[in-house]
Amino acid sequence: MLLDKGKSIGFILIFSLILLIFIALPFFIDLFYQTFLTELFIWILFAISFDLIFGYTGLLSFGQALFFGLGGYSVAIAIMRFGINSGIGIIL
Repeated sequence: MLLDKGKSIGFILIFSLILLIFIALPFFIDLFYQTFLTELFIWILFAISFDLIFGYTGLLSFGQALFFGLGGYSVAIAIMRFGINSGIGIIL
């Protein structure tokens, strides 16, 4: 069912406001809180992916945990052994 024009504009405005807050937030908080929030959002995405698979289908899958761990491990190896910048390591 499509939303009427008033509700969709309100949703867009609220979404835009939240997005602007998250974009401006790193300029106003300490590095500790930036790191903490980044890690928190990563774990939230992991929990959402697990909930989509296990909650709706009932299938216990370790695939997303494997890719999550493998990605973190490969970034850590790239940074520690090869001295790659963390931003480039995440893209890798």
